[in-house]
Amino acid sequence: MKRTKPANPLLYDNQKIDPWVVTIIGTALLIRLVWIVYTNYTEEDAFITFRFARQLAKGHGFVFNVGEPIYGTTTPLLTLLLSVWYKLAPGNIVLGARLFDLLAAGGAMLFLWKALHATGQTRTNQLFTLAIIALSSKLWLMDTQGMETPLVLFFMASSWYMWIKRRVGWTGLLTGLLLWTRIDLIPWVVIMVFAELISNPKEAVRLTLVVSIVYLPWLIFSTLHFGSPIPYTILAKWVAYSKFNASPVVAHLALMTQYLSIFEIPRGNDRPQLIVFISNLFVLITLGLAIWQTSRKWHDHRLVILPTFAILEIIRLTLTRETFFNRYFAPTLWVILILAGLALGTIWDLLESSRLKKIFMILITVGVISMFLFGVQRAQEFRVRQVYRHEASLKAIGIWLHENTSPQAIIQLEPLGYIGYYSDRAIIDEVGLVTPRVIKLKQERIDPNLYFSIFQPNYLVIHCDDSLRLQGQLGNQDTGLTNQYRLVKTFNPLNFDPLAVKTKLVHGYHPRTSCYDIWQRIRE
Repeated sequence: MKRTKPANPLLYDNQKIDPWVVTIIGTALLIRLVWIVYTNYTEEDAFITFRFARQLAKGHGFVFNVGEPIYGTTTPLLTLLLSVWYKLAPGNIVLGARLFDLLAAGGAMLFLWKALHATGQTRTNQLFTLAIIALSSKLWLMDTQGMETPLVLFFMASSWYMWIKRRVGWTGLLTGLLLWTRIDLIPWVVIMVFAELISNPKEAVRLTLVVSIVYLPWLIFSTLHFGSPIPYTILAKWVAYSKFNASPVVAHLALMTQYLSIFEIPRGNDRPQLIVFISNLFVLITLGLAIWQTSRKWHDHRLVILPTFAILEIIRLTLTRETFFNRYFAPTLWVILILAGLALGTIWDLLESSRLKKIFMILITVGVISMFLFGVQRAQEFRVRQVYRHEASLKAIGIWLHENTSPQAIIQLEPLGYIGYYSDRAIIDEVGLVTPRVIKLKQERIDPNLYFSIFQPNYLVIHCDDSLRLQGQLGNQDTGLTNQYRLVKTFNPLNFDPLAVKTKLVHGYHPRTSCYDIWQRIRE
């Protein structure tokens, strides 16, 4: 009698639950919950997605500004999930995003464990790798800021596991959903298809077909609705941050590689040299472990997908100069940490002397303590950022605009997320994420200080020191701001002085980023 395969993908290999795995994953989720409770941090850009989700839930369509169909979010899947959540709980969209993130983070670790088991990794290798993913303070932030990164890692981990288990249909479904989550993760899909093409061309065709079928509905919709299947944010960010960036490619490579370590240490130019040394040391250790592990397992096609993806991503992000947001590095960091974790497990298994194992564990313990200490420092920094910039400034500005302006008012600003969501007003954003006219001005090299004169919005939200610059008080030319607008409100929770020579940082955070002025257009 032919034995049927179980329908549940979690049971494909009849893998027994390891108590230590449960403990590590549980600890990882607990750490992330503590991070959320302590920092209450939600990323500024997350609220861009939240507004798209709310507009969709309210029946306005996939738009940011009503009546303006702009593909202004790179994560349609999360947007759709949050729109459903908003229908059920309209006042708790942040809670919905956090729940999706935590579920995805836990699922990613679960499937990572199953993938490592399926590739024949030792129990030590599995536990070391999961521990690194659980304890990396960088991933604490990425998994809790309300954005799509945990979903990306979940679909990468689950599709990798299904690919290892030769479940082409499931692999195609999950990689297709990965594209729904972030289109820039297409290299992951291409690598899988290419690896399949080498070993089994027919299955490669089938995989490609399933991925295409899953992603095709969004491809058709985005082309018809927005005029292009490529997110407008990709063009906007490229023009705003990369097109006119004259810094050498090597600088961007250095910026990315410096991020590829287990944890993030305090930033700033005034860091002690010891901290800088420790930072560089951990980058070298992390990358060295990953390279060593890759050299040992290069013949294993099930593992080679990881370093191949990391290399391609480093090249892509460096050459395109897309190094302006750390979250773009998260998939590469995740892969590097997996390889480093496998290397640590291998070293442990190779050590025969109990004395050497004790020394090794002492070093690991020092590393874990360092991760927690620097993680606490980062938590303080993000808590300050959330309390003063996000809550006392950006959110407060959005609420003030909602309560004190006409529903038909048009607001020009740069921080699009919190203010755009809470104001519920039409927005002209100075980056161009949802305002194509801004991109045209940037391409024509029009001075951004003149945008308010060109667009003539009802309200202008700008940094306090930029207000002085536009008035010609900080060495710049007077742009005529006071002839067209009047100052109506200032939000300055940390008492930033724009005229001060040097501003004292608060837990590594610059008060300048919390200080904003609201200017109202003078009626003629």
